[in-house]
Amino acid sequence: MRTILIAPREQILTSRQCLPDIVEAYVGAMFIDSDFNYGEVQRFFDMHMKPYFEDMSIYDEYASKHPMTRLHTTLNESYGCTEYRIMADELPTGEPGSKPLVISGLLIHRTIIGGVRAKSPRYAKIRTATKALEELDRLTVPEFRARYGCDCRNGEEANKAQNTGSGTMGNGSK
Repeated sequence: MRTILIAPREQILTSRQCLPDIVEAYVGAMFIDSDFNYGEVQRFFDMHMKPYFEDMSIYDEYASKHPMTRLHTTLNESYGCTEYRIMADELPTGEPGSKPLVISGLLIHRTIIGGVRAKSPRYAKIRTATKALEELDRLTVPEFRARYGCDCRNGEEANKAQNTGSGTMGNGSK
């Protein structure tokens, strides 16, 4: 038996895209080998993938704790804000052969918060969400609206809920 090294071990172990790429290649090969018979792909999905999607509630707790999910929930439901966006962009490092640097930030009504640097857009966005949540969790709805100039329609509902004591704050506590 011969082992062929296709990438450094550290790169293989840290690449979260590896498994999805393997599955995509496998399913693609299956589709081509079956003379483009979609039924074969459907059979594979039904047999090997579908059981993981039948009860999605098992993923709810994990997803609700993810920084990106928490950020969207905080902005939409707690503050009623709909005018925000996480942005990430790659910047060349200027050194030949080196990976680009990724910068990311959260834009809320023309104000940028949570700017970070990372090695990939995915991690940059997660770090941005985490940093933004640290700042947002300290704000009441009126403070948020004043600081970011938020006048989103949902903001009225969130502000009303907080003033009556029935809404949630940015940190998820009532």
